[in-house]
Amino acid sequence: MSANILKLRSAITRNPKLITPQTLVAEAIAHMGNPHEPCQVPQADLNTYRVDFVTRELHDEIRSRYLVVVDNPKILGILTASDLLACTYPDNDPTDHTISHCVLQSFATLAESALTNLYTPLNLLRQHQLRPIVILDEHGQLVGLLSYEEVHAIALASQVQPSTGSPASSNFIAKAEPQPPLSPNPSIATQRNQVMNKIIAQVHSSLDVQTVLDTAVTELRAVLECDRVITYQLRSDLTGKVIAESVDHPSRSVLHSEVSDPCVTPEWLEPYLQGKVRIVNDIHETEMTVCHQQMLVGFGIRSKMMVPIVVEGEIWGLLLASEQDIPRQWQPAEVELVRQLGVQVAIAIQQAHLVEQLHQQLTQREQDQQLLTQRNQQLAISNIELARATRLKDEFLANMSHELRTPLNAILGMTESLVEQIFGPLNEQQITSLNTIERSGNHLLALIDDILDLAKVEAGALSLERVPTQIGPLCRSSLAFVKQLANQKRIQLTEQRTGDSIPDLMLDERRIRQVLINLLNNAVKFTPEGGHVTLTISLTKSTTETDEYWLKFTVEDTGIGIEANQLNRLFQPFVQVDTALNRQYTGTGLGLALVKRIVDLHGGEVSATSQLNVGSCFTVELPCTSSGDSQFMDSETQRSGSGEPQSPQAVKPLILLAEDNKDNIDVIQGYLAAKGYQVIIAKDGREAIALAQAQTPDLILMDIQMPRMDGIEAMTKIRQDETLQYTPIIALTALAMKGDLERCVAAGANDYLAKPVKLKQLIATMQSLLTSG
Repeated sequence: MSANILKLRSAITRNPKLITPQTLVAEAIAHMGNPHEPCQVPQADLNTYRVDFVTRELHDEIRSRYLVVVDNPKILGILTASDLLACTYPDNDPTDHTISHCVLQSFATLAESALTNLYTPLNLLRQHQLRPIVILDEHGQLVGLLSYEEVHAIALASQVQPSTGSPASSNFIAKAEPQPPLSPNPSIATQRNQVMNKIIAQVHSSLDVQTVLDTAVTELRAVLECDRVITYQLRSDLTGKVIAESVDHPSRSVLHSEVSDPCVTPEWLEPYLQGKVRIVNDIHETEMTVCHQQMLVGFGIRSKMMVPIVVEGEIWGLLLASEQDIPRQWQPAEVELVRQLGVQVAIAIQQAHLVEQLHQQLTQREQDQQLLTQRNQQLAISNIELARATRLKDEFLANMSHELRTPLNAILGMTESLVEQIFGPLNEQQITSLNTIERSGNHLLALIDDILDLAKVEAGALSLERVPTQIGPLCRSSLAFVKQLANQKRIQLTEQRTGDSIPDLMLDERRIRQVLINLLNNAVKFTPEGGHVTLTISLTKSTTETDEYWLKFTVEDTGIGIEANQLNRLFQPFVQVDTALNRQYTGTGLGLALVKRIVDLHGGEVSATSQLNVGSCFTVELPCTSSGDSQFMDSETQRSGSGEPQSPQAVKPLILLAEDNKDNIDVIQGYLAAKGYQVIIAKDGREAIALAQAQTPDLILMDIQMPRMDGIEAMTKIRQDETLQYTPIIALTALAMKGDLERCVAAGANDYLAKPVKLKQLIATMQSLLTSG
């Protein structure tokens, strides 16, 4: 086997780095940044094929520069740093993407047994733009890579030239084509490898572009023994600046000088993009423009050799070696050295740019993560503040409910007692006055209830209690609520049904009754005397392909009507449609807002149409969920009963009233005494416990909010006494907030009434508990 063949086989970079299409870009970059991974070639093989110019470092450099992409057992291509930079990544962010986004270039393969001459690999390398040849064994398995640098170095040392293409222009040398005649210079290959190894080591150790450029010009001038080597970077306007220099004497330095040559045009640069090298042995004997010659003289250049630094398909800058005083015949080996050095510098710049880009993206990601963390912390703080504000709001509403309902309880209770003439007969004017007081108190109570209900809905605290509901009784009870007001204004109330019979449906009966009463009350309020209000109930089938049915309530009146431009404001809280109406009609504007919220919770829709001075029509549509149980009675009806309460037992029951408000004590005590009950009073929870243990009452009325000890704690302690375990307890509270009923029942209450308490309802509840016990 000839020496050249041995050299070729020893020049194969065996065990190249393998990656798959699923390899992350960051991992591929890491492979390229670590050239000194342990070589797996057996030592015996290295000794067999080792020649002087093939070093361990050179193989490591090839391994780090080229990655073989495989999808076992198929070899897909060879990936370089330039390929990574040319890839298109989603969102321009390569960090978390695989190399499957990269387009692999064509490559040549050659069996190791076919390495019988230098011409075959050289021509294959030229045909594939100097990309390494993939060397295979007799079974088609990967052996390694054969690079252009190694093959061409062997050709130069052996004075063997590859086949050439068309002649180059007078001062250009085509890429990869050494120019004859070739003088033997075995040291240039060794020097070239040393220079390349230094540049590569510098690239992988720092990835600092300026350091790489400084190393390149210094080492190149030492090998070429010329006067000056510079690198200057081109700008978009084709001017440039010298950014790296090695010169024989500091007085001749042109570092940081601006380069502006009017002869430099895109056409002038085009040969560089084709990979060619510009050679000028003597500026006085080479055809060029006068302006270009004058610029070269100004920089002290008599002879020059210039190669491009091409990054991402564009000329980043130029690497120039020059002599000042004498012409110089630049040798092909020297030209090839400078050309290869330009390629290595371009790779270094590409890798530095990629690393910088990844660093910026990682930095941005860290900043984004920090910002996200800060925002999460701020959100957590905001959530804590929101929870605190919600708690404070709930506490405020509870306190306001108590403070408003407590005096209302006394007002309405005393009025109810007086109207029933428990304390003696009244004349007609007194009864009229009491009715006015009762009406105003009930109106105030309704406003308080609307505000609290709307607050619960807005806070998401209002939950529905769906039960099987008979629609007929629901509508009749709603109409009965507004009947008295309608009679006073001589307004005719009518109930109509259309379509099929309506089955029992799953609804929150109390809330839907609240919706209907609000709509009917508004209709009566805004309809002049002698008008007409109609409640229509119908069951309609959905217009879609589903078999879904909708229950429709329509409240139509012959009232004053609403202007069309005001209809979209109807269901907003605290809004009434006209200031003139505000002066004529009472109300807070909460009723319709509450109607919409309740209907929305049921999954339904509410709408309105109106014509000024003709009337209005409000429609509520609810999706139907039928119930098989048609026998249903409202829980309040079950508890209070429809008839009058029975008279107390012959022996007067002993009632313990735990209440701290004097007005409420007077009202309840007076009413109960008039109805035949004995009443003892406790003004706080501790006193209530003591009296209950001492007197053993038949029933306890327990206020919740009291000084020293509240009603919840008092009931808990009373239930711990064996003699009082089964004594009926009715909790009376003005809080009326979500969870109050559950807390009272958990503490031991048998029933719960919210203030202001209807005294008739109180008597009915007491009698029910006393008789059932």
